[in-house]
Amino acid sequence: GVFLRENILCDDIPAPPAGASSNLPELPPTLSTREVVETLTSSGSCAGCHVASINPLGFPTESYDSLGRYRTEEMLFDMDGNLIGTAPVDTTSVPQVVDGDPTEVKDAGELMNLIVASHKATSCLARHYFRYSFGRWENVANDGCALEALRSALVDSDSLAAMVRAVAFAPDFRHRTIVE
Repeated sequence: GVFLRENILCDDIPAPPAGASSNLPELPPTLSTREVVETLTSSGSCAGCHVASINPLGFPTESYDSLGRYRTEEMLFDMDGNLIGTAPVDTTSVPQVVDGDPTEVKDAGELMNLIVASHKATSCLARHYFRYSFGRWENVANDGCALEALRSALVDSDSLAAMVRAVAFAPDFRHRTIVE
């Protein structure tokens, strides 16, 4: 959820509070990954970010294991690495790709459709490419037109090449200002 929120949607998530991972309760090995995450983050100082912003965005991807293989059940292991059972994978959530959106998704495919429909990923890609190309973070007041040019080039042509071309023709890219 954090990766998607920060790197695909360009949303900011504050750093966890100091000591957030200290004094974690001991949980039974029969809990699925989702159940563990919900137990650890549904209350206290973690809940503010996890319940609304992080967990619901990550849960739809639970149908893929750590190697990217599709699964409908999660294998559960004890502390010695012995298989002790399985748990069904639950990928339903309300990810709020756009803040306050009540749309529920059932899996990663529906989540991706929601992300595409929001247009946030396109703007985020333009922002990341701006940072890479110009070698600096954007200043929205000064760089808003350049950011919009990149986003528009990507949307209007549906082509990464058009966005790359837009950077190459940007006056700020061709004529750098040296600040002493």
